[in-house]
Amino acid sequence: MNSQSMKRIGEFFRENRMKTEMDAEAVVNELGLVSVTQLFEYESGSVQIPLEDLFAMSNLYNIPPDEVVRFLYVLSVEGAEDSSKEVLGR
Repeated sequence: MNSQSMKRIGEFFRENRMKTEMDAEAVVNELGLVSVTQLFEYESGSVQIPLEDLFAMSNLYNIPPDEVVRFLYVLSVEGAEDSSKEVLGR
C-alpha cells in the first residue's frame, strides 16, 4: 500500500473518531493499543493499520463494515490507476 493511501485511510478514521467525540486516550484503552502515539501514527498514515485494528476502530466508531470495505476498494482502484499512469508515463 502506498503512503498516500495510508494517509487517506488514517484521515478517514481520524475524521470518524472526531465525529464520535472520542478522545485518543479512550480509543487507545478500548482497542488495547500500546499508546496514544500508536493511534496518532495510524491516523497520520505513518504506519499501516493492521486489519484487526482497522475493523475494531470501524466498530468503535460505528462505521458499517461495508462502508469501510467500499472506502478501501476505491483507494485500491485509485492506487492501481495511479500506478499504471506512472508505468505508462501518463
